[in-house]
Amino acid sequence: MKFNSPALVLVGRLGASALALISAPIVARAIGPDGRGETAAAVALFSLVPVIIGLGLPLELRRIVAAEGHSGSIRSSRQLVLLSVLFAVPLALILRSTIFQSFESDAKLAATIGVAMSPLTLSWICDIGVLVAKRDFLGIVSLQLLQPTSYLVGIIVLWVTELATTASVIWVFVGSNVVSFFFGLFRAGIAPKGAATRPKMLAKGSIRYAGGALAESASNRLDQVIALPILGAAQAGLYSVSVTVGLAPLAIAQALSSSSFTPITTARDRRRKRLISESISHVASLSIVAALLLFCFGPSLVDLLFGEAFRDAAPAIRMSAVSCFMASIAVQASSNLIAIGRPRQLAFTQMVSLAVGIAGLLVLGPALGSLGAAIASAIGYGVLAILAVHHCHAGIRSMLPTPRAFVGGLKVLLRSR
Repeated sequence: MKFNSPALVLVGRLGASALALISAPIVARAIGPDGRGETAAAVALFSLVPVIIGLGLPLELRRIVAAEGHSGSIRSSRQLVLLSVLFAVPLALILRSTIFQSFESDAKLAATIGVAMSPLTLSWICDIGVLVAKRDFLGIVSLQLLQPTSYLVGIIVLWVTELATTASVIWVFVGSNVVSFFFGLFRAGIAPKGAATRPKMLAKGSIRYAGGALAESASNRLDQVIALPILGAAQAGLYSVSVTVGLAPLAIAQALSSSSFTPITTARDRRRKRLISESISHVASLSIVAALLLFCFGPSLVDLLFGEAFRDAAPAIRMSAVSCFMASIAVQASSNLIAIGRPRQLAFTQMVSLAVGIAGLLVLGPALGSLGAAIASAIGYGVLAILAVHHCHAGIRSMLPTPRAFVGGLKVLLRSR
């Protein structure tokens, strides 16, 4: 593997997934399915709220840095992140009296403060966007691994000292986001004055991507939030485990999308269309292999890592293999829509997918539990993949895996910038 190649992003994503797979069983065994369900809901909101208050800022910042070839707009983005505190605190108070209402008092406090600190997460998400645009794969992998590594270290300390509770687990997660925030500041840096998009113009451009960004994050996280009241804490915990394991191979799509983003942004006409089709074909061909392995061995992996209490998650994990394949294609196609500047189409595809997925959860969840939630997720991702591929003009045939595209995808991963 060459230094600073896209494969580093894959290593980072796989490493982050591996760290999550190590920390998740420790948490699950320490606080049980009920506690796992509550922490999953809180963690999902810690990822969803930054997108809500960010109003598309990370996507627009990434596009601007890629298109302009410099990072002068970072300074403006920092100012907008600071202003997002005005939205984060009221949201935290609203969630305290709704989603977190059933939590014990100490867990409720930790979750509320964690949401109020969402601007810190928004900041390092923006930094990742800048690193993607600059094709700083070494910086991306460092930032990818820092948060789950910090979280795992904290979880191990709680486990060894027998202090693991829902509240303490949430506090450790919040702390890991703070660590990532400071590293993001260091790696992305503060741009020198001049040659920067002004905060007002950056905000105006960001709003175009707000709908798509919010719907995308909601598609990935909202189901774990509403699964808690719909499925109950125990089934929500099983579903959370299936998502943790089932979507781990998304690392492949995320690595490839990081590699292709800037070339697609700067290309034009026929070359851009060819790059878009190739990017989706590469993802589909690599992800199908990962999905098949997950279908065959995922349940055994969960039984080994999480114990008998989570054995009933096996059917949901197999269905998550289908979600993994469709979600991988959706990740690449959505990245393409951002690269070519089509925010309305991005928002439309994400919102339709979200509506389908949530409707499926409401219908199938009460009857089938975690399996119903997994089926709804697979349907939602399937709709998203088809719509996103259509709107980036790649053609449905690009979703079909081929040996040639499999080899091409591997070459992209190992190619140095």
